[in-house]
Amino acid sequence: MKDRYPPSLYNEIAQGYAKVTIQTVALVNGGAMVAVASQLPVIYQLSLTSAAIWSMYLWGAGLLLACLAGMFGFFSARHVAEDDLASSNIYLRLGLIAVIISILAFATGAIRLAIAFSHLPSGLLN
Repeated sequence: MKDRYPPSLYNEIAQGYAKVTIQTVALVNGGAMVAVASQLPVIYQLSLTSAAIWSMYLWGAGLLLACLAGMFGFFSARHVAEDDLASSNIYLRLGLIAVIISILAFATGAIRLAIAFSHLPSGLLN
């Protein structure tokens, strides 16, 4: 069965999804850092500073990886423009790996902080 749409349309759609995905992982990691930073006095009072700092390290790494994914996407597109598909595919894979690790960094930071909160005495959060 022959495709009904030209390959360039699929490439454009894939690039749109990649852009939104990179923006999303940057937003969730950066947003988590800002949210926790805004609550640092309370986190300090609850003696959760260590868990919060480690979570923020993870989210910072996730944010950095999202930036790297965008950079790899740019390099991939440049190599496509130069008809160097082998190099383009390498950068494409690096970008995908960066996004996946960024998502894992967000999840790990969130779970680490949630576990720390779950060990607080039940009446402490009221």
